[in-house]
Amino acid sequence: MNRPVTWLMHGLALLVGGAGVMSPAWAARSSAPRPYAMRERAWYAQAALDRVVEGADLDVHFLAAAVFFETNRRRVEAGRRRLRYDPAAVEAAERQATMMANLGQVGHGNPLRGESTVTARLEQSGVTPARVAENVASTSLFDFPAERSFVIRHLGNQRVLIDGETGLPLARRTYRELATVMVDQWLASPGHRENLMSRQVSVLGCGMRFARVATGLELVHAVQVFMDP
Repeated sequence: MNRPVTWLMHGLALLVGGAGVMSPAWAARSSAPRPYAMRERAWYAQAALDRVVEGADLDVHFLAAAVFFETNRRRVEAGRRRLRYDPAAVEAAERQATMMANLGQVGHGNPLRGESTVTARLEQSGVTPARVAENVASTSLFDFPAERSFVIRHLGNQRVLIDGETGLPLARRTYRELATVMVDQWLASPGHRENLMSRQVSVLGCGMRFARVATGLELVHAVQVFMDP
């Protein structure tokens, strides 16, 4: 799926299988770093999750971890096992998120040589998994209905987006809210939900990139890479 970003977009669900072997690079990886090594209760108790997401200052790595934890929370609620962290899945997700932000498009394709598919992107990190799936989306940093209009006003050196109906600045989401909204979006789409809730994967890597579109809206391009060795 390749089309210009508007308010919200989901990529098509992708699930492929095939014979694969565990590479030496996979076997040699160490345990998950912070924050992925945190226990769920400690993660959700952090005040940092309630920080407002401020455009270009978006902490993409913190948001990626927030989506990782929220995905696992939903899986456990549904009777699925938790997925574990692996840097190769994160690297592949970040590669695609970067390309989506650069192109202003949401999709699984990538024009870079050797990175045309999620499997190829994983192979760039020395991993050939038996099964891989990928979810992609683009989500607004603002809590604002898609059907409403807004205007841009300049207050000194600051650009402010104003709700055309209320005359108030658009409300920004917190990291906690944004992670919840993003996972909700994937769960509302049958193909994405199948990937997110799959019993056939054991690893999840999330990648996030910020983008500001011509209309003035600020978005985060998000990618989830699921795999099983």
